[in-house]
Amino acid sequence: GEAGRDLVIVVDRSRSMPPGSEARVTETIALSEEARAQGDRVAVVGFGADVGIETTPQSGARFAQFVRVVDRDGSNLGDALDTALALIPKERSGSVLLVSDGESNGREPLGVARAALARGVRIDTVPVLREAGADVAVERIDLPDAVGALEPFHFGAWVRADQETEVEYVLERDGEAIARGRRALARGANRLAFRDVLTKAGAAQYRLRILGAGDRRPENDAGVAALRHAGQRVARELS
Repeated sequence: GEAGRDLVIVVDRSRSMPPGSEARVTETIALSEEARAQGDRVAVVGFGADVGIETTPQSGARFAQFVRVVDRDGSNLGDALDTALALIPKERSGSVLLVSDGESNGREPLGVARAALARGVRIDTVPVLREAGADVAVERIDLPDAVGALEPFHFGAWVRADQETEVEYVLERDGEAIARGRRALARGANRLAFRDVLTKAGAAQYRLRILGAGDRRPENDAGVAALRHAGQRVARELS
């Protein structure tokens, strides 16, 4: 297939989403667009009881705001994921990023999840929180699709803070700390940059932990992602 990958960002726009969430989602989309490498494309799909395609996969365009009207009195996740999968051409690699409060009705998306898995399309979820008060959350760790043995590689992790704060972090590979430090976080999404090299074959699991955040949701203070070795290459684990 062509170089580059397609990312379809699927956004829950139903009434159950907390107020102010669309501004945050727009920021998440902008960050994904800024992170596009050569040949990468980003698309945006919104859904309620029905589905609205905001943008098809594009390499240069910028998403400004949601313009499609969707029925906010429902949350049909299955159809939304179906639409997202159909936007990624079969010959291209891609992934789906779902932004949702986790409450959906309509058809069970298990079949779509299976279809995505069969095509090697990852579905990641960014949970939208509804409580008030300070919180720091590890949103995701972006590992490359494949790395060769002894080939140094860079990757990033997104950490979201709902107010300015300073935290300590530890990055572990297979339970062993390989990076630690302190970081002042701005309000919103913050990217932490890391580099590593895999010296041995097999799977490598990365875990980023935020320490001493003292926040109201300690369960989201860690994020996990994995690389898997396939011959001389390492393929990304589906999670």
